[in-house]
Amino acid sequence: LACPSDADEAKLFSSFFSTKRLTTATYEECTCCAIKPHIIKEKLVGQVLKNLISNGFVVSAIQMFKMERAAAAEFLEVYDGVVPEYREMVDEMCSGPIVAMEIRFKPTSIRINNDTSAEERQQRGVEKV
Repeated sequence: LACPSDADEAKLFSSFFSTKRLTTATYEECTCCAIKPHIIKEKLVGQVLKNLISNGFVVSAIQMFKMERAAAAEFLEVYDGVVPEYREMVDEMCSGPIVAMEIRFKPTSIRINNDTSAEERQQRGVEKV
């Protein structure tokens, strides 16, 4: 899933999540990441978060909630008719709580060596380490 490209898409996107609370979501240069109910039941949410962060992602918003079947079907509708396990995916999404996150990629520092020219460093936007 990608970030909304305009206000109408942002409103539709936010309809999947509670809008009654303040949020840290930016809806800019991000994607939605959903942790499915079976991962929560297996108590692996911490491991998922650790893996995301250690691979350069930043969690800019997070919320736990439960989806009704209609909302799960709408959320996953892009897979309807595309993947044979669409119905099972919907069943899974409404079988328990979900953790939804807005995540963004935060590139780590680019390491360069002494042979990298000043012009090349400037083009890359990095400093000599």
